Amino acid sequence: MLSWQGRKLCGRRLSGRQRWMAIREAELQMEVEKKKAFLQTAKLKPELLSKANVEYDIKVQEENSQLYRRQKEAEAELFERQKKAEAQKASADAELYTRQHTAKGSRRSSSNWESRSHLLRIHS
Repeated sequence: MLSWQGRKLCGRRLSGRQRWMAIREAELQMEVEKKKAFLQTAKLKPELLSKANVEYDIKVQEENSQLYRRQKEAEAELFERQKKAEAQKASADAELYTRQHTAKGSRRSSSNWESRSHLLRIHS
């Protein structure tokens, strides 16, 4: 892009110095455009990196949330299984106690019966 001087000079025949100045001005304008593009790129990079970092952090948070939820579900299932196992053990212990108590009671009643029958034989 030529400046107003370069455009003005394009309509006429340029001298060597004027041509050099027009070329130099065009080169400087290109440098300015390159620097603008570089600055825009430099400005966009942090924004894009920041956006990428935010997206990464969100993804990590979501994964951590899912992991936490699965851990809590596993802990709840373990707790439930432990309570069932404790209940089964208590039930088995109660059944064993009942059987032992019943067995002791039947032994006592049978031994009492034997001693009474022995007494009855003596008296008869």
